[in-house]
Amino acid sequence: MKTCIHILSLFIAAQVVSRAELAAHWSMDETTHGSTIADSVHGLAGTPTAIALDSNGLVYGQPSVAAGTYGAITVTTTDAAKFGTSIQFVRTGSGMFQIGNPAVIGDLAGPGLSGAFTVMAWVNASISSSSNQRIFATGAPNGWGVGLSNVDRVLFTAFGVSDQRSAVASSNNVWQHVAYTWNAGAIEAFINGVSVFTATVSNFNDETNPQFGIGGNGNGGDHFNGRIDELKIYDGVLSPAEIAAAALPAGEIDPLLVVATAIVLDNNGAPQTFSIPFSNGGSTETLTVASVTLGGFDEDLFTVEGFTESVAPGESGSIGLGFTPFGNGTFEVDLVIASNDAIAGVKTVKITVHVTDPVIAVSAGRVDFGELAGNPGPQTMAVTLTNEGGSAPLDIYDAIFLGQGGNGFRVVSKPEFLEPGESGDVVIEFDPGSATGDFGDLMRIETNAANTPNLVLPVVAKVDFSAGTAPVGVVNGDFDASGWNSLNGTSPHGWANSRAATSANGFYGQGGGTGTGETPGLTSIAAHFQSYAGYYEQNLSLNNPGLAAGAVEAVTVTFDRVYRNDAATNGHAMLRVSLWDATNDAEIAGRDVVFEDPGVRAGNDLTPVAFRLSYDASAYENEEIALRITRIPPLLTAGFSQATLVIDNVSVAVDGDWEPSDAYSVWALAAGLDGSPGRESGPGDDPDGDGVLNFDEFAFGGDPLSGTSGGVSAVAAADTTGDSQPELILTLAVRADAAFSGGLSPVASANGVSYAIEGSFDLVGFNAAVEGPLAVPVVPASLPAEPPAGYKYVSFRLAESNGLPGKGFLRARAEIP
Repeated sequence: MKTCIHILSLFIAAQVVSRAELAAHWSMDETTHGSTIADSVHGLAGTPTAIALDSNGLVYGQPSVAAGTYGAITVTTTDAAKFGTSIQFVRTGSGMFQIGNPAVIGDLAGPGLSGAFTVMAWVNASISSSSNQRIFATGAPNGWGVGLSNVDRVLFTAFGVSDQRSAVASSNNVWQHVAYTWNAGAIEAFINGVSVFTATVSNFNDETNPQFGIGGNGNGGDHFNGRIDELKIYDGVLSPAEIAAAALPAGEIDPLLVVATAIVLDNNGAPQTFSIPFSNGGSTETLTVASVTLGGFDEDLFTVEGFTESVAPGESGSIGLGFTPFGNGTFEVDLVIASNDAIAGVKTVKITVHVTDPVIAVSAGRVDFGELAGNPGPQTMAVTLTNEGGSAPLDIYDAIFLGQGGNGFRVVSKPEFLEPGESGDVVIEFDPGSATGDFGDLMRIETNAANTPNLVLPVVAKVDFSAGTAPVGVVNGDFDASGWNSLNGTSPHGWANSRAATSANGFYGQGGGTGTGETPGLTSIAAHFQSYAGYYEQNLSLNNPGLAAGAVEAVTVTFDRVYRNDAATNGHAMLRVSLWDATNDAEIAGRDVVFEDPGVRAGNDLTPVAFRLSYDASAYENEEIALRITRIPPLLTAGFSQATLVIDNVSVAVDGDWEPSDAYSVWALAAGLDGSPGRESGPGDDPDGDGVLNFDEFAFGGDPLSGTSGGVSAVAAADTTGDSQPELILTLAVRADAAFSGGLSPVASANGVSYAIEGSFDLVGFNAAVEGPLAVPVVPASLPAEPPAGYKYVSFRLAESNGLPGKGFLRARAEIP
């Protein structure tokens, strides 16, 4: 079947796209199955989620609005012909269009409660149950949506805040015109040009999903059932008369003054003349502007500098509005326009001007010294500040680094003040000395700027280095342990948590798997540092016997990181990674790690960070070493889960005289278990996924990184008594120092392993006698001729199994003493 691709041909009156003008218009005049529905004027393309020509989703070319009287709206036969066709949305088939270009129509309701817009459409709904059905909506869970609800009510939803429904019923299975306005939280809805309810919301969650939807939420759900036509979106609030007029095809109201009902402007403190645009939305008559006057509390600060008196159909004009600032703040004026508009002879535009002076601008949002060779010597870079204000000097009070030291950065010089239009440099020096790896800090520039008095910039660098040569075991370095969270973040999970005694708000370890919504981009558990001070700590000396501060001269730390960000105001943040003296509770050495603000829910990919911490080992003896990772200021004011620093896959290596003193650690390092992902080194870990723990592989000579070598052992039938009758024999590799003794079940202890060999004839209990170890081990051909280094072969015989008269069983157990 050949797929037909159609771009809609739209009927739009010639109008200028600006504040309070037409921002989007879909006429729904598709007549056949297509892959796109488009607003050809504003570049907004909609992609259908269901394109079948049946009940599976969308049906094109359906009858459109018929001639007739609809409340305050009269559709003539000529009007009806102009409407063309509509599209039927089938709820059960999840038919809708996703609009993926929010730059043109985005942020209509916000930020916060500051926005203003109008959404309208002709709809012929078929709602058979109490449900929410969207005509147009952003992507939940934040943002907004408009539509119908509960069979016969119009609905406005501020996702995550409230649903607002009309008390007046709408109609089902008939054409009706619905419109919705939003003005800084004030909501009004119209049916057929008549207001049916008003409401106000006191807060609003700015949309975070970059999709809009026609016939459903932008990210799916709440699908519409019925026909939609002539969907129009205005970037401002239309009056009831304008809504009734806009319901009809363009050109019926002539002339028509199209202008914003509210305009917000910015000023930097200098006198300025603003150009306020307007247009003639009519098709035949010339728009004549008779006068433009001012009103309101601050009208003395404004002047009318001139205006376009005559505007042809479809053309545009402007009003020159002069403004003389009077300090910082917000100033308002009413712009009253008298014209020959066919609907309203006088229209008022609310003008709001925000004055910000002085204004600080910076040459770069971050400072990066780049990748440097070892011992690079002092390096300098400059950040240029500019006062873009109009009248007030910009005073630079201070420029300081917020980290806890050891990062190599300092401020060399800064300007004291900058006159309007003047620029000056903050000079930064980076001198790491012999330190290597990743460096980061946050520099705060404190000024009297009205826009950003405390400007915070990330400063980063990287110095080439070689990692430590001796890996140190880190228990649960990938944080992927059952039930990992702040309430049980201690052994056997490996990490102590400073917030372990708090409520659920203290959870640091969270799942990030697909569908959880907790940390996009992660596939396992990770360590989360939320908007609280607190740390994770692991005593490395406990997990690596013999590791002491006096035996190590440098430590390399590596991990992966990501910033989970849910609020636009979060800002940059830092962690402090410390080599900690666990004996005296003091830092030995440390480095700050910067997490640059990625923007709301952006940058979910993990990125690596690595650095080498060196110190004077001669100042220490046998102090225990811990790895401490701490959330440090600036602590953000966002909700505890809205600014989360995430780390995963922690590994540690050292340089120095340290060697593992216990047999298990020696074996683990020799086997390649360095604590990194897939090479976890704990006795209870199973990095090769063969179901055999590292400890059991250590006890019986297995390879912990081979899924086919869970231990060296074999069961055979052999004659070891010289009577030509075979017995049941178990041969296995054990630690070379193991010396077995005992009665029914031989036992031995060696190198941190307790062995027991047990027998049974029925598997009900292992209480049958076992004899051995035999003087000469029985080594079947299935085993290597020689055991692994550090191991020996031992063989055991099930007593009374001579001639193999029936069932028999032997097993070997290994435990930590």
